[in-house]
Amino acid sequence: VFLPGDIKTFATNPDQTRLFYIYPVQSGVVGINHEKATGKKTQIFSSLFHEWRVAWPSEKTITLTTLPSARVFGYMYAIDSTTGEMRKIIGKILGLTALMSPDAKTILLESSTEGNINTSFYNVLTKESVRSPVNTFPEKCIWNNVGTDVFCTVPSQIYNADYPDSWYQGLVSFNDNLWKINKDGTGELLLSSQEMNEPLDGINLMLSNDQGNLFFINKKDSSLWVYDLK
Repeated sequence: VFLPGDIKTFATNPDQTRLFYIYPVQSGVVGINHEKATGKKTQIFSSLFHEWRVAWPSEKTITLTTLPSARVFGYMYAIDSTTGEMRKIIGKILGLTALMSPDAKTILLESSTEGNINTSFYNVLTKESVRSPVNTFPEKCIWNNVGTDVFCTVPSQIYNADYPDSWYQGLVSFNDNLWKINKDGTGELLLSSQEMNEPLDGINLMLSNDQGNLFFINKKDSSLWVYDLK
């Protein structure tokens, strides 16, 4: 089954049976819910705005986040994967990047302030925030399968710069520690940068099915790493 050749971004549902992708049309972009088994395609989203980041954290919830910049307000929306109903979750945050939990109840989010970053957990139901004990980017984190903790590579030092722009552009690189952080705002250092045999700037984190191994890419050289959590 061939998909459009100009797909801008996509995500799969948790059990890998469906694909949601966004591609450009004359009036903007549209979002398609594609069933892998049958090939059925249903349009559930359209927008005049082109720049979106897509995730599918829970079966009924697809998240759309505007692409971030330190000088632009960011917004995050949720789409019902069946009906296409769309609602705003959070917005008007400079440099917003965000990662929703598998139960769709908590968001790990980062904002940019005066050359630095702030990381917190946002409760979707109560609309209350809890500060993270350390600051990092959601792109350097992964939720566990029950949505209580995140595993993150965390910069040991954050230099003054426009975030996330300077990091995306490669103007800034980090030496990371490895943390386990609970959504209640507590955390545990698993591995310090001094204990690693070479500098790591971790991205694209992924947990094994048994939650026993943490995989990530070192942004410095694109090498693959694994950390045993058992």
